[in-house]
Amino acid sequence: MGNGKFLLMGGYGSASGKQEEFPKNLHDLYLIDYRNLSCQKLTEFPVEGPIVYSNSMVIDSLNNNFYTLKFFNDRFHSSLSLFSVDLKKI
Repeated sequence: MGNGKFLLMGGYGSASGKQEEFPKNLHDLYLIDYRNLSCQKLTEFPVEGPIVYSNSMVIDSLNNNFYTLKFFNDRFHSSLSLFSVDLKKI
């Protein structure tokens, strides 16, 4: 994002912090500022199913959007979809 800020999206874990206890896919979006050592949860996406996001994100700072790929991780034959987010609507 520039100026020491970056976005972190998705993940896999458990609310308890113990990964072996009821882990699930996460659909959160965080803004992290490593210069100030701060973290802000921006939103949680309402997604159904076991969707996983790619490990890369493309940020279009001119239009305030970002893009990443997503796929269902419970299917042998799966396909990728483009996931687009308008940051102005968050």
